[in-house]
Amino acid sequence: KRQPIRQISLPQFKAEHGIKKSLVWCRTYLLPKMPGVHGLNAGKGHHIMIDSRRASEWLDKNWNDIDWEASLP
Repeated sequence: KRQPIRQISLPQFKAEHGIKKSLVWCRTYLLPKMPGVHGLNAGKGHHIMIDSRRASEWLDKNWNDIDWEASLP
């Protein structure tokens, strides 16, 4: 049986996972690789919404492979 999709905002996702990086850093390095992200490239004024279950599973699997020290361009 499929679980209902729980869509959350980027600040809420960061808080739930203890991510200390800025919103800009997350939009640049983290979200393009993550499944379940909606509205990332929709333009100014559109909210980014994240499928909490899919993104959380991906983050758990890939946490150690993420370059947390990458600096913004």
